[in-house]
Amino acid sequence: MCSHHFKTAQKSGRYPSDIAPGLTRGDRTTQARITAAYALADPPESGRGPAFGGPTLIVTGRQDMCVGYRDQLALLDHYPHATFAVLDTAGHNAQIERPEAVTALVGDWLERVGVDAGWAVKMCTTLISQHPSRFN
Repeated sequence: MCSHHFKTAQKSGRYPSDIAPGLTRGDRTTQARITAAYALADPPESGRGPAFGGPTLIVTGRQDMCVGYRDQLALLDHYPHATFAVLDTAGHNAQIERPEAVTALVGDWLERVGVDAGWAVKMCTTLISQHPSRFN
């Protein structure tokens, strides 16, 4: 995993609350099982099957030093109803570095898939306003 990913979370002060629990409390057996079967046999971007026609959200950080953002542009033809966002001043942890933008994008995606996003947007907005230092 990219060391910048951890540095960003540590710098923001969110490493102990948002990253560490998943690394330390995760069930290793379950993680191994998920990792072993992580990829689809014929993912839409393979060209062997049809494009995925459902609402899709792809969020990338322009300053992502782990996986970058340019390679993700190749996905667009395979997801014709995708929203593709490249967030400036965000790296691999866009949800930490640009929470308001990610909240808005996820809210829009939830509405497109037919989920009432109002509760999620309200919850995120409330958290951001109540704990602004956690989201800077």
